[in-house]
Amino acid sequence: MTVSRDEIRTIARTILHSDQAFTQSGAGAVSRTGDAKMGETVSITDFGAVGNGTADDTLAIQAALAAHDALYFPKGTYKVSSPLTITRSGVSWHGDGAGLSILMNVGTGVTVKVDSGGGVNPSLLNVTLRGLRLQGQTGTSHGLVLYDANNCHLDDVECLNHGGDGFRLELSKLCVVVGGRFTDNTGVGVRFVRTTKNGVPFSSNANNFVGVSIQGNDGGGAQIEDCDGNRFFGGDIENNLVRGLAILGGSINTVEGVWFEANAMPHLLVAASGGGGGLTLRNRVVYSSFITPTPTDLVVDIQAGTGMYLADNDVNGALTIGASAQRTILMPQGTIDGTLTDNGQGTINHHDAGTEIYWKSGTAKRLRMQATASGALIGSESGNNLLDLIGVRSIAGGGTDTRKNLRGFVDISEGTSTAAVTFGTAEPDTSYFVYLSVRTLSGAPAAGSKTPSWNTPATTGFTVALDAAPGAGASVRVSWFLVG
Repeated sequence: MTVSRDEIRTIARTILHSDQAFTQSGAGAVSRTGDAKMGETVSITDFGAVGNGTADDTLAIQAALAAHDALYFPKGTYKVSSPLTITRSGVSWHGDGAGLSILMNVGTGVTVKVDSGGGVNPSLLNVTLRGLRLQGQTGTSHGLVLYDANNCHLDDVECLNHGGDGFRLELSKLCVVVGGRFTDNTGVGVRFVRTTKNGVPFSSNANNFVGVSIQGNDGGGAQIEDCDGNRFFGGDIENNLVRGLAILGGSINTVEGVWFEANAMPHLLVAASGGGGGLTLRNRVVYSSFITPTPTDLVVDIQAGTGMYLADNDVNGALTIGASAQRTILMPQGTIDGTLTDNGQGTINHHDAGTEIYWKSGTAKRLRMQATASGALIGSESGNNLLDLIGVRSIAGGGTDTRKNLRGFVDISEGTSTAAVTFGTAEPDTSYFVYLSVRTLSGAPAAGSKTPSWNTPATTGFTVALDAAPGAGASVRVSWFLVG
């Protein structure tokens, strides 16, 4: 005979009357009432929820929520017809897994909302949802909304098939979302919103998403609207309409290790009307595993923003830097198979000699670099001859005003702290700039020997100087890269 968890709880409640003492085994345990023990986690079935997908369980769940902070949702499909609203801190809901414990919204409102009430009310804190699916339908609103709720935790939570957004963060920060899916919603899968409290605008900042899946949403995969410091680590953003991820303002947002595939173009849009600085991207971005893109299929569109760092990305398609993007640093060690276009306002401004983009690609298959602004500079260290440079001052491949010397290295050892670089062919002028990097060749070089600089530029070469000599038995290699 198999006894369910709920049957065990019923038997235990019968045995442990409210006035009956319960003492846990183990040294130091104290006596408590049976009700105190059994009330630590309350099943919604204790309040009449059925979970058969037919009976309306809204009132039962609302009654359980009103009476207890920690609620258990056993395996089942719980039909709800109006929003389930959490209005206090410290509430914890847990089910048997997102595919097993299901809240099925048949109404027109939000499925679950965590809401401080705004106004002068303090923000809610430490609300936890775990192992639950929030399932909507065409006529429903959003799946899960956090309004003015901080330090919340979602683990294995799914929001799907809603008529609005899957998951909305409004004026909420420092939340952690681990795993889970946000799929097949009419709106955006995950949306970060800047809104007001007491007439003052606040953003949804510093939220972390780890290993989530965002797929098949009609309004786009994810959208960050003038919010700061949000992070996506791992997971995937696939098969979404409109675009994969849109960053519309805000700063210091990070997207790292995310697989982008088969979204409506572009996969990734940065259109930061209010700044958008400090963006870090390290991802695998592909047009589709079933479609071979042309070099001009736009998959990453950086329309605006400052101080962005794109590294270790594999881009299967085109990447565009727009006219409002400034000081963008492009130093990927991944792959670009497409077109890199700069509209004239890009990037690493080490001096005032015009606009610059620095692209260091580990593998450039069909890399096309184009700058529409006169005098814009694009640099590439691609290690191949498949570069197509149009209208730019270039440092490699065709184009015009080409530098004669691209890169090289010098070795410095023991008691020496300087070395001369002599060009094989004289440069036409001395307006170039030199990037330097250092690695150890032998021994244990002194700390200062890892800090290089360059001076005395001439058409025939320049001098590399270290802050300190490597020291006895030690040597370093200083690699140089010429631009400008």
